[in-house]
Amino acid sequence: MAETKVTLPTNKPKVELIGRDGNAFAVMGACKKAAQRAGWTNEQQEALLAEMMDGDYDHLLATALKYFTVGGRDAEEEEEEEATCENCGEPVDNPDSALCDYCEDEEDLDAFDEESEDDE
Repeated sequence: MAETKVTLPTNKPKVELIGRDGNAFAVMGACKKAAQRAGWTNEQQEALLAEMMDGDYDHLLATALKYFTVGGRDAEEEEEEEATCENCGEPVDNPDSALCDYCEDEEDLDAFDEESEDDE
């Protein structure tokens, strides 16, 4: 069966990568969230991640630059400082929480796994 090639959008969503130096997973997560916000399909998001992982860290960054407008915050955005996750730096929906939804879910799963191991 022939593999269907997914065409990635030409719109370049903005993604913030400052503070993610050296953390490939954080870069991929930020790009995936930006793609979701821009309305990319799941297939397009998966194709993006596959292309990002098809090389070394420099290739990952080159791919981010190819499909996203990468930059720092402008003055207006800095005034509207939003809470960010202490683990991955993604925006936090609940300002009373130190973790984003994804990291909270991961923490809950880790706690569940530890409880399951203790029960054995």
